[in-house]
Amino acid sequence: MATIKLTDDYEELDLKIGKTGDVLNSVILKLDTTITVPLYLYLYAPNGDYLGGIWNVMTSMPTCLILGSSFWSLNGKRSTLTGGFYRLVMTGIRQTGLSTGVLSYESDLSLEDCSRFAGELPAGFILTEHDVQRVERLTKEQEAIIEHQSAEDQLVAVQTAGMKLFKGDFHSHTFFSDGHMNYAEASEVIAAQRLDFIALTEHNAIDLNACPFGAVVLPSFELTLPKGHFNIHGIPRDAVISETSIHYLNTLQSIDALEANRILRQYQPNAFITLNHMFMEPWHCQDSSLDMQLIDAIEVICDPTYPTAAQANDRAIRFLDFLWQKGVRIFGVGGSDSHNCRGEYYESAVLPSIYGDPATYVYSESLEADALLSNASLGRMIVSRFVKLNVMINAGEILPGQWLKIEANKTIQYTVTIDWPDVYEGIDAVELLRDAKCQFIVNGAVSEQATLVKDRVYQMTVSVNATQDFWMRFGIIDGSGHVIAYVNPIYSRRESVPRMTYNTYLEEFDNIND
Repeated sequence: MATIKLTDDYEELDLKIGKTGDVLNSVILKLDTTITVPLYLYLYAPNGDYLGGIWNVMTSMPTCLILGSSFWSLNGKRSTLTGGFYRLVMTGIRQTGLSTGVLSYESDLSLEDCSRFAGELPAGFILTEHDVQRVERLTKEQEAIIEHQSAEDQLVAVQTAGMKLFKGDFHSHTFFSDGHMNYAEASEVIAAQRLDFIALTEHNAIDLNACPFGAVVLPSFELTLPKGHFNIHGIPRDAVISETSIHYLNTLQSIDALEANRILRQYQPNAFITLNHMFMEPWHCQDSSLDMQLIDAIEVICDPTYPTAAQANDRAIRFLDFLWQKGVRIFGVGGSDSHNCRGEYYESAVLPSIYGDPATYVYSESLEADALLSNASLGRMIVSRFVKLNVMINAGEILPGQWLKIEANKTIQYTVTIDWPDVYEGIDAVELLRDAKCQFIVNGAVSEQATLVKDRVYQMTVSVNATQDFWMRFGIIDGSGHVIAYVNPIYSRRESVPRMTYNTYLEEFDNIND
């Protein structure tokens, strides 16, 4: 075993581990520190492959990294290891005069030795070849399951390009970061909620091995900065923190100086980027200089059972409607942001915070990660709690999020049917949905409103002319006026509107809503 004293400045070290060319059973790194400043360690194999890392402070993961071909930790990539020089990149936010701790590393340990070296580890932190397989693409087994679903659970088909509606969650956590569930428990909730896809958006970290959860796993993480949180979907698993941002982090004098714009630009244009819980204190967006050009979607329903969520989500809806009325086209997305086990409730909550509440439904031609994210970026999404919405616009010719090219007067027939269960999480759905109202919003105003009634079809017909700036969406609010469902708008516009900074819009929005 060797120890290396670290400072909080940027450093790169070549670690000699084992004998060059020899096959190693495992490589283990452990960080011991009492200083609570952000510290990042990234390990690269002799051939340059990224193997994983340790993230201090930003997450609650154990500060150890275990690598091997038959067992490895969540924060490490399953690897066949050989002896040689491994590159260790270390960076932190500079704090003059402070030492960040001591790093220990050891090689060729057996699985039994891991607990001795790394200390007590949570159940499931170490994975083996028996419980992990890659599931980035839909397997034949998954296709068979979908194909043989019962009639009442069949995915709703629409006429446009053979699209289907897939149910998922774009924002969730496990104990990989600061969630409470291990992977087995997470899989049980995913199955119970009948999710087709899941985004495990851990804080500044990603599972490099794409563990199976009974659903398609979107490659995602939550970029967690002091002034805002953002979900980054669809990037390579080994590019969560790139070499560019490692060097960028080192140039900063304090964590408060972390600039979202510069980091977010690394992931464009290929990523699907969402602004999370933008009004939910203390995790609300405070980055006044945020370039809204970098944002594809805003969470309109997030962690809805959290004590302050209802007001925060309602404000997010109003803010997004405000942007649409100004001609700024940013879509709405949902995310449970669930950290809890299924039996855990927030104080005074009558429902648990679990994956799939809310659910985000995506119209897609297939259940592959690339297809789901491509369609999500086009706004082909419905966000809802408790109920499932079947939307037909001009008999399926038009999808939510779609831009309409209108050359003459056009009639739009917008029809919504709503499926709702008898019971949701042990509560009669009638009670949860009592006095709920369905609304058609046209150009920022409620055009039609009706009380939600089971088995009723809601329908609106509008006529749009070629010279009109037009947008229209459907939504549901509960008896207290809090959002239950949001369907992304359909729209037409004669000219594009350039986007500005978050603060520019927020100041105008606050003036209108004060």
